Amino acid sequence: MTPTVTDWVRQAQNSRIKVDSRQTRLSRQWLPFVRAELLERAQAVRRSVDGEFAKTASSAGQKQMAAYGETAPHLYPIGYCHWITDCALPRLEADPLVQRLRQAGLAWRKVYFILQGRGFQNAIQCGDWLLDVAENALDLRDAPVDLSPLDSFEWENLDGWARYAEIAEIYYGARLYPNLYFPLAFPLAPFLAIRSNGRIDLLYQQDNLFFLDLAENWRRARQLLTDSRWLDRRLPADYERLLEKQCGQNDIRVFPLEYRKSTPADLSRTIDEWRQAAALPPEQLTATVNAFRQVTQIASEKLRQADLRPGADRLKALQESGEVPGGTGGGVGL
Repeated sequence: MTPTVTDWVRQAQNSRIKVDSRQTRLSRQWLPFVRAELLERAQAVRRSVDGEFAKTASSAGQKQMAAYGETAPHLYPIGYCHWITDCALPRLEADPLVQRLRQAGLAWRKVYFILQGRGFQNAIQCGDWLLDVAENALDLRDAPVDLSPLDSFEWENLDGWARYAEIAEIYYGARLYPNLYFPLAFPLAPFLAIRSNGRIDLLYQQDNLFFLDLAENWRRARQLLTDSRWLDRRLPADYERLLEKQCGQNDIRVFPLEYRKSTPADLSRTIDEWRQAAALPPEQLTATVNAFRQVTQIASEKLRQADLRPGADRLKALQESGEVPGGTGGGVGL
């Protein structure tokens, strides 16, 4: 069955970590006594997943992952928490121990959150504990798998674009600028990112905030439009010229999104148009949103492939000024 907008919204809502008294009680009743066994089984699953990734490091699937701009086969497992968790989840759900825990009423779902104020992470919430089968996807010094109570480490749900941008700059080692150039994509990709190698990207990394906003009258996008810390940032002129040259002819054969330098007022009107679209019949709204996501993904990939960056001398000057991140490392960005 083809997912609908309702399904996508529910998935975004369910990807948030939730804690309540019942889950706390059930976790205390069960998890301390099965922790060692569950951790051992999760470690075995992770080893199996690692073996499969090692065999397919140069496959088309790995290349598709690299197209997101945050992963590369040679960096595995850095940046691969999404794919590792997706591979491990159904295998763990087939495990008899996990089935007993779920039958006992413990929560079990994939969650997406900010870990320790330094990166985005996918993991599995089990009761009011977290089973992270890709713990070292953020830092190779960490164990591959961890199972710990949620109150034993720092985490937060992702709930706003400004906080997203703060963490993205740390995690990807990038410098973010407001997307004032592709207004149609703003509700889903409100930032451009200049990577540590000097390349500019349309930062389409997740769509949870978009779907949460779709169900909540675009609260987060509107908050961003009033946040001068981010909206007052101006893309360096070198990059603006590169974008206009590459995308400004508005030829969909070259680039699928309209290029139109915009103001916050223009972007507010874009959000108003999306608010009106939310009233479309369900099938039409689903088709519209699906097409929008696909176009934004294609645009993000095309811009990455265009590899837009200034010449070496100008790039060095921009790095020295702080407008572009310096060096070749930082985060998990390519």
